[in-house]
Amino acid sequence: MPTSYPNPSEQQTANGGRGASEIEVLPASQLVNRPLIDPQGRDAGQIQGIIVDTGNGAVDFVVVAGNNNFNLNGELIAVPWAALVSPMTTDGPITVKVAADKLAQAPRINANRLNALEQPPTRADLYGFYGYPY
Repeated sequence: MPTSYPNPSEQQTANGGRGASEIEVLPASQLVNRPLIDPQGRDAGQIQGIIVDTGNGAVDFVVVAGNNNFNLNGELIAVPWAALVSPMTTDGPITVKVAADKLAQAPRINANRLNALEQPPTRADLYGFYGYPY
């Protein structure tokens, strides 16, 4: 189960329960190697890595490889963090908001050139492919 911590920018709820005053955190190590499923429950790959924007500390993309019935022919794709369904648990598959068929058509990224994700045109193209503003 994700760990909840008080959000210092908001006040604690009156009943002390979980509410807008807490945020959920999950160690990155509990995301890597987790399977993805699409909204219909179909295989949608496996998380191979996490790309963090070092300028603001936010998770930007997850790097996804094929698995089981989701074949990327040994290649990788980058999926915006915003395309993952939250909240997440500490085990089991993570749901991605994009159909597996669309993910299979995503632009491929080179595992040895992940720094290409630093380039605004590459980032804009990826966000646009998934229908998210950049």
